[in-house]
Amino acid sequence: MDATADKKQGTQRRPRGVVVIYDRHGRHEFFDTQEIKGRSLNRWHGWLCSTGQANIYIDHDGQVYRGTCRVGESLGHIDTGFDLADGWITCTRDACTCGTEIKLSKARDRTYRDLFGVYGVSLPQEIDLAQAAAVESPIHKGFYVHWDLGRRCNFDCSYCTSNLHNKFEAHKDQDLLVRTADRLMSEAEDRALTARFCFAGGEPTLHPGFLDLCTHIFERRHRNLVTTNGTRSADYWIKLIAVADAQISYHFEFVNPVKLCRNVEAVIEARRSAARHGRHVGYLRIKLLPQPNDFRRLAAAIEDLQAIPGFVEQVSLEIAPLRKIEPRQELMDYSPAQIRHFGRVF
Repeated sequence: MDATADKKQGTQRRPRGVVVIYDRHGRHEFFDTQEIKGRSLNRWHGWLCSTGQANIYIDHDGQVYRGTCRVGESLGHIDTGFDLADGWITCTRDACTCGTEIKLSKARDRTYRDLFGVYGVSLPQEIDLAQAAAVESPIHKGFYVHWDLGRRCNFDCSYCTSNLHNKFEAHKDQDLLVRTADRLMSEAEDRALTARFCFAGGEPTLHPGFLDLCTHIFERRHRNLVTTNGTRSADYWIKLIAVADAQISYHFEFVNPVKLCRNVEAVIEARRSAARHGRHVGYLRIKLLPQPNDFRRLAAAIEDLQAIPGFVEQVSLEIAPLRKIEPRQELMDYSPAQIRHFGRVF
């Protein structure tokens, strides 16, 4: 029985990840994005990629691109106007590093685009990864807006760079942010999609109008995800989690563990209260980002977080490797023992 027939009969095998990689024979396997990066399966130079069709990237300065990879010319600027991308594009990067863009449909060439949609068979595939020919994600739905609001940040992590953060950049005009969000939400609605705004920075919560922007997006029935260092007050967090999902990046160099735990407690109580009253509340994920010399503090950080009442039930916890920003997103110099903490990433 071929894969297409098997799919039609409805037999499904449990996927271990959210991305399907096909080889030239149509055999396939499921992977998660961290595993793809860790095993260097994200090398698609010269392939056709759909980036810009269901995603867009706005950089720290307001320039608009197809994706965070910035392949192709700028599509314009949020202040002076921008167009949306049309058609697929040939990848010119050595590696794809964005979790969203790894999930986007890609093919070695047009010949292999007919492989899409043939997944879920019950038998092992014995995929030949050396002959990878196409990539897609069956659950990657929506119109994704990756938006770096600015460089202003209250941390100064040694592995970050000055072109990504500083402590002085002026905040962007609030009306401009709202107009841009409205334009993109309308585009998503025209395609019968939900817009998913993925905000980062710098530290996006430092913008004085950020909470109002997330509320505006939420009230139009679209989604927010905020990547943050978690340093705002507990009161701020209670308001934010009502309109946004959040991922706290746990940076060991600058984190205040006591304050962060207090904020997590506030989020857990907000989630419980929302459940009692039938209100929406976002999810919270904490991503621990240890450098090689931080592993002596890793166990204590996990123990402190998991000691918070309700943490295991209410909060997702992940340990993720850091990569050197320059020149090629290479892993930091972890030892083999440290690498084992990252699980199936390697």
